[in-house]
Amino acid sequence: MRSLLIKTCVRLIALMPLRAAHSAGKFVGLCFYWLPTQLRHNTLVNIDLCWPTLEPAEKTKLTKQSLIHTGMSIMEVGAMLCWSKQRLLSLIHSIEGEEQLQQAIKQERGAILLTPHLGCWEIAGLYIGSRYPATFLYKPPKVKALAGWLTAARQRTGATLVATDELGARQLYKSLKHQHEIIGLLPDQEPPAGNGIFAPFFGIEANTMTLAARLAKKTGAPIIFGFAERLAHSRGYKLFAIAADEDIYSDDINIAVTSMNRTIEQCIRRIPQQYQWSYKRFRQRPNGGTNPYDF
Repeated sequence: MRSLLIKTCVRLIALMPLRAAHSAGKFVGLCFYWLPTQLRHNTLVNIDLCWPTLEPAEKTKLTKQSLIHTGMSIMEVGAMLCWSKQRLLSLIHSIEGEEQLQQAIKQERGAILLTPHLGCWEIAGLYIGSRYPATFLYKPPKVKALAGWLTAARQRTGATLVATDELGARQLYKSLKHQHEIIGLLPDQEPPAGNGIFAPFFGIEANTMTLAARLAKKTGAPIIFGFAERLAHSRGYKLFAIAADEDIYSDDINIAVTSMNRTIEQCIRRIPQQYQWSYKRFRQRPNGGTNPYDF
């Protein structure tokens, strides 16, 4: 019953044009901001930690803007999951840096695409799947009855999805090493305890995935960062592909992971209001420190 309700809501949202969906999303985001929600609390904590030099008024403005974009990302779900491929991809107005992906495919090296929770990350993956052989790692939904529907929706432009487990990690390696595909990961998700290492992220130690750096070392594939900026007035999206710096290929995994986080920061600083600051990025602390999101 729960899965049917969610599917029905998503399909109703999909009836809305993007401008209307974004307008509704702005209202949802303002509700997150006005009410004492967990999302608002998390956003305030993260902005305090990551932007300590901002004036209080600037922090308040960034918190409000971020939650508005969170609401917009929720209301984009109809388009991302239900619109036709042609209609969906028509929302992309320009792409900067795509030649890096083209070169990697031409040289039969594959590429590791790292897409943080910035802007509309769903459309970035859907675009890549439409243009290149691609395999993406994803976290299965909590409502298990939705898994097949969500997977089919996200694969409809051409990509293959694999779950975040040992079998999925092996498939990523195979897709990269032997099939020379583009593989996609969300690099700013907190891995389970013991599956990452702590590295600075906006100057704060954060438990960080090592999978991308290790796959690059094993396969020789380049790492590229990608994100989709949400354009003003619901005009659509602009995609970016940004090369990693050389430190990410270091034999020292600490240097490699620190480099990865540094480049993620650089992407976020371009459009900080569109980052998902509501995510509990610093929930796990080194040496068993206190969770900063506890009320």
